[in-house]
Amino acid sequence: MAERQRRRWWLLGLGLLILVVGGGVVAWQVGQVFLRSVVEARASATLGRKVSIGRLRISPGRVATITADDVVIANPDRWPAGDPPLADIKRLVVRVDLWTYLRSRQIDIPEIDVQQPHVFAAERPDHAANYHLAMAGSGGAAPRIGELRIEGGEVHAALAPLRADFTVSVRTEQAPDRPAALVADARGTYAGQPIQASATGGTILSLRDAAHPWPIDLRVANGRTEARLQGTVAQPLALAGAQLRLQLAGPSLIALRPLTGIALPETPPFQLSGALDFVDHRIRFHDIAGRVGSSDLEGTIAVEP
Repeated sequence: MAERQRRRWWLLGLGLLILVVGGGVVAWQVGQVFLRSVVEARASATLGRKVSIGRLRISPGRVATITADDVVIANPDRWPAGDPPLADIKRLVVRVDLWTYLRSRQIDIPEIDVQQPHVFAAERPDHAANYHLAMAGSGGAAPRIGELRIEGGEVHAALAPLRADFTVSVRTEQAPDRPAALVADARGTYAGQPIQASATGGTILSLRDAAHPWPIDLRVANGRTEARLQGTVAQPLALAGAQLRLQLAGPSLIALRPLTGIALPETPPFQLSGALDFVDHRIRFHDIAGRVGSSDLEGTIAVEP
């Protein structure tokens, strides 16, 4: 009799435990679904576009990890339905320091990992574009972000007014004992001519770090015109503190117009090099040395952007 009663109590306790655990799991899942809806609504309001998330998971801790799968940013209303969305991200992992926020109300994000982001940037012949976002202000202090990594990124640009259709692969590379670098490679057409480009620069977040000049090494071949830009910029977002060298070569100066936006005359083949900076609200190409046809060329070219 006593054995049967103990068994009954044991089964009852086990049933209650299963009920509590099961209820907790259901509540957690419902909470995550609700939170996903809240995040989607907030992101949509901020970007002025519909944002959807396939799955959202949160791993709590002093530094919480938020993982969003299959994030999609839609095109504008009345955009052709057959086009890809403006952006889709296979996985977005964000780590948030909750302790810092509780102490100082400062949003501290030590790490963001963006996996397989795909961007489709398009502009139609009538200049309607899908990449103009009606960004809403947050009204608070900007978050402090530590490290941003991009894995397997791709940008497809189809820009009819520029007669351009090219694809850019983007990734973050971390070499031993060296700062992380943003690496990009492009192929396609620009100004109706084949284009091929490669670039290695500092990470996106280091653009705001004035204490460490932002490095850049860019090579572009557009048709028969070639360009290379090397050096550093102390404040890239303000176009200040540039220490850059620019090399240009091609069949005629007129071919530089699609790349520079500057109207230049038809000339014999040219080869030029010089320093590039931004002074008094003007872009300066100075200390120029080179040849145009059989003539030597030197001096300075300054234009207002």
